[in-house]
Amino acid sequence: MSTWKTRRQFVSGTVELGVFGLVGCKTTQRSSGSQDKSAYGNAGGVRVRNNLNSPAGVDDLAAYRNAVGFMRKSGQWEAWAKLHESYCPHNNWFFLPWHRWYLYHFEEACRAALRDNGLNDNFSLPYWAWHEGGGVIPAAFWGNDNPLNDASRVFNPKAALPAETCSSESVNRILEVQDFNSFASGPAPDQRGYSTLGQLEGTPHNTVHSQIGGNMGAFVSPLDPIFWVHHANVDRLWAEWAQKHPLSSLPTIPDPSTFAQQDPRANLAPDFWLKFNLTGFMDPKGKLLTGTPTEVLDTRKMPKPYTYDTLAKTGLSLADTSVAKSRKETFKVSSVSLRAVTGVDSTNMLITASVPYNERMKPYMKKFLAGETQKCSLVLTIMSVPIPKEPERQKTLLRFFANHPNVTKSTSHLDPHYLSTLGFFTHVGHSSHDSLDFTIDLTDVLPRLVKQGIPLDEQLALSVVVVDPKLEGLPAVEYFRPINLRLTYTEWT
Repeated sequence: MSTWKTRRQFVSGTVELGVFGLVGCKTTQRSSGSQDKSAYGNAGGVRVRNNLNSPAGVDDLAAYRNAVGFMRKSGQWEAWAKLHESYCPHNNWFFLPWHRWYLYHFEEACRAALRDNGLNDNFSLPYWAWHEGGGVIPAAFWGNDNPLNDASRVFNPKAALPAETCSSESVNRILEVQDFNSFASGPAPDQRGYSTLGQLEGTPHNTVHSQIGGNMGAFVSPLDPIFWVHHANVDRLWAEWAQKHPLSSLPTIPDPSTFAQQDPRANLAPDFWLKFNLTGFMDPKGKLLTGTPTEVLDTRKMPKPYTYDTLAKTGLSLADTSVAKSRKETFKVSSVSLRAVTGVDSTNMLITASVPYNERMKPYMKKFLAGETQKCSLVLTIMSVPIPKEPERQKTLLRFFANHPNVTKSTSHLDPHYLSTLGFFTHVGHSSHDSLDFTIDLTDVLPRLVKQGIPLDEQLALSVVVVDPKLEGLPAVEYFRPINLRLTYTEWT
């Protein structure tokens, strides 16, 4: 019998434990404000988060196992999952900064648990590089009477994550994305607002959650200890991307013309994202805390600074966070196809669609494809993608190709026409929305195709392979048929 908990069962269980009730009555304070330093240990300098397969990471993994065991016994473990269920943002631009704060305070809770039980608290949360070891969950997270195991997983010890979402090739492709929203998800007016889904969240992040399943497939995912090392890797990739693309590492001001007049995203202030007060964190004593995205842009300048073993430096200097220094959009034009689907091939689990360039878009596409400017981007938004609600569709992946002459269901993610893969992190209560918009940055991909002689002068043709482990044939393909497309060209300084 499955040990997965429904939302009602989990909330009921948490109330019975009394842990979250204790947390809820504490006073909220800013994460960067005056904190009780005695609760945070005595580490000096910049801590390093290590790959859990490295020698230093193995030591941290052993300390992590002890800390999780202590928190399970104290009842604190469920309180951390409850915070995530109640506050975590997904499908918007607060996804990355919120989870950075969340991991930061959980790491401090681990140190406190170690210290309170007489062990060395010199610990940093290790990260799980998904592409290593064939994409299987590390052996340290399995076994009876192991605090790092979670019996609710539908994944088994020999199962592997899909290479198209979690391989080094796929991750490196995502690190080349130049557009913030395509990488980090789109603008929202509040912490749990719904917006466009970026590639880091929609591809490896979502897939790891849905493939492992059980608690990991729900918003109580922190009940599974693999959650924390999974998100440490997501956080590491954000840090690497920000270092690689300094001009893109802050969101640009949303273009009001992109949204309907009544859409609150149309009138956000230039510094809205930077100053937004994120909520839903606690210190080791249960005091609720808040923090802003600005305060986590450079992890070396957080109250307890840290970096990763793959980085010489992390993120931005706080001196570089003024909007004036971020990428400024000077021109934007779009082509939209609301009847994008042109064909369905149930044998190959394939949907074909296209977005022709409108007359206003054509000269700029010609300019873009000719490589006449380096300060431009091209982004494809796949709109109205139906969100799977049925349990048998939770592991479905959508694999996207551009202007491929003969896609089949076996066409590899290593094919030069491959764009990205969308995974779904869905469950009952995940969202009130029935569909999502997924953004793919084409800035590097399309010029490479043009150099290979692929015609892209008139339209972008999209092939969507439905990778469904449970369902085959027309019903499974038709489920995703309602997609629409938007192609957006942007110039910036």
